[in-house]
Amino acid sequence: MFSSPAIYLSDRSYTDILNETSQHLDTETGGVLIGECRQNKWFVVESIDPGPKAVLQHSYFEYDQAYVNHLSNKVRRRYAAPLRLLGLWHRHPGSFDRFSGTDDGTHRRYIQQCNGVIISGLVNIDPTFRFTFYFVDGEPPHHQRTDYAVGDQHFPPDLLRTLDERTLIGRVNGSSDLPHRPVQELQIIDKRPASSALMEHIVNPIRDLFGVQTQTTAVDAREMPQAVVDGVANVALEMLDEELAYLDSQRDFEYELEMSPRGVLLTMQKLSGFRGAGQGVRFLFTVEDQQRIVRYGTHSYAFRKGIVEEVIGQMFY
Repeated sequence: MFSSPAIYLSDRSYTDILNETSQHLDTETGGVLIGECRQNKWFVVESIDPGPKAVLQHSYFEYDQAYVNHLSNKVRRRYAAPLRLLGLWHRHPGSFDRFSGTDDGTHRRYIQQCNGVIISGLVNIDPTFRFTFYFVDGEPPHHQRTDYAVGDQHFPPDLLRTLDERTLIGRVNGSSDLPHRPVQELQIIDKRPASSALMEHIVNPIRDLFGVQTQTTAVDAREMPQAVVDGVANVALEMLDEELAYLDSQRDFEYELEMSPRGVLLTMQKLSGFRGAGQGVRFLFTVEDQQRIVRYGTHSYAFRKGIVEEVIGQMFY
């Protein structure tokens, strides 16, 4: 598909990636890449940091979406060339330099927004800094590893040229003799819906899925007591928010959610065409002793990002 593709990082973007990584050595972090693609060469002009409200954990992170959108648009207006969203990068723990199902959930959203191929970089520290770049496209997302080079000397000069004083003063003064460049907002899609949006995705329960009558019944969220909605249910929805990327990206199962007086039930059933079709599992996302808990049968787990994928992997793979 690609003929000798290449990715080039400006001195500034590469330094910003190193700087962001160095400030968060014990957690994941990442950034958004903006620039331009010319003749199958991808020029990364700027890397936007994930923001002050980003969630940075050992094996998971998410952007401060409002901040990233704001800063991306503000930074790109410094330049004479019309920069666009090219892709993203993030750090993985240890030496894991392949993409997870959660990563591909994010890739799908970026591919959709960019109408095709994106670039995606992985940083590892094992034990020294290592950067791996991929082109990503298709459904399911296909990853093609590619080389990259660093340095402004690789860039067409016009790509790095910022707006000069005369142009900016002309804009401030409303000068009519200067060409006006229309500004198109860059809007980066959020990785997942907020808890309030997730409420709208709660569907009817699957009764007696495993031949066992459950003790909970489906409740319309709008009819639930406010104290419940504001308490256990909201905490459970927040936990599910963190699992949605995996749930949406995996292809072996279908899933349904239902409200329960004890929290939120997640039911996953193996699709036909896959080994073990028809088998299923039900999780309860709840709060016990003020701790976020996921229950499966007689098992109880302290909630952490990726717990559903871990349990599913142990059971079926």
